[in-house]
Amino acid sequence: MRIAPVTGAGRGIGREIARQLAEHGMTVLAGVRDESHAPEGTRPLLLDVTGEAAVANAAKVVGEGFGRLDVLVNNAAICGDLGTPPAEVTAEHMRATYEVGVFGVVAVTHAMLPLLRASGQARVVNMTTRLASLALTSAGDGVNAEWAMPAYNSAKSALNAITVLYANELDGSGILVDAVDPGHCATDLTGHTGTRTAARGAAVAVRMATLDAGGPTGTFSSEEDRSPGSRTPGLGHDDRKVARGMRARGVPRARPTLTARRTAHRTVKDVGPVRPSGWRGMSSCGQKVANGA
Repeated sequence: MRIAPVTGAGRGIGREIARQLAEHGMTVLAGVRDESHAPEGTRPLLLDVTGEAAVANAAKVVGEGFGRLDVLVNNAAICGDLGTPPAEVTAEHMRATYEVGVFGVVAVTHAMLPLLRASGQARVVNMTTRLASLALTSAGDGVNAEWAMPAYNSAKSALNAITVLYANELDGSGILVDAVDPGHCATDLTGHTGTRTAARGAAVAVRMATLDAGGPTGTFSSEEDRSPGSRTPGLGHDDRKVARGMRARGVPRARPTLTARRTAHRTVKDVGPVRPSGWRGMSSCGQKVANGA
């Protein structure tokens, strides 16, 4: 049976991810700050991603109880500047948001890495957002313009970069690292303004977490993307032009070994086997990052 901790599993999309993974037969460790908040069918794992001691203790509990973990879903996040005009966002808004959504992800992933390595076939799924896309934001995209939140959006941009860097570093280790966008869901995080249910948003992460060994790494997936598992995070035409320009200035392509591993997947609504894609490598600097929670 696969072992799967999920951070921020007490409510919203994280709760649904935990519940759905349990339905897939996994032993789900629901990362919560109050054991009573763990969803039915899961095991509570006391975890505050902002606390160094709490993270270390959670890793110790998983190690002593199972000796490995097979799936890690980094879902915990806050939106410290929801409803605050960009010009009024302070450093405190930024610190609070990054503490959970960036530093918390690094802390948990770092602590759990030895257990992920022990699996031999592990997956890390990071919850991101289209609001992180610099390309869409600079283009005045409607949704990105409406939800102009410097703290939350830039924290997810940082998370996208971390996803790619982890994927590159861990390539060949048996640990695959990907980012997924659940879309605009009606949760506490969004003030229940979203048009999707948390269950629907969770489905994208669950799909990625339950793929067979040898699947994609360093990729981005969303429900809308016709090729979930495409190179992180969602490259558009303008991004490709940037990437080509950087290579013309001597910036190398991504490593060939990674290029060969990239695969494209059908949407969440589709079923069937993974099929190879013709992903074209590019430098991480050439990627104007996209998509998330």
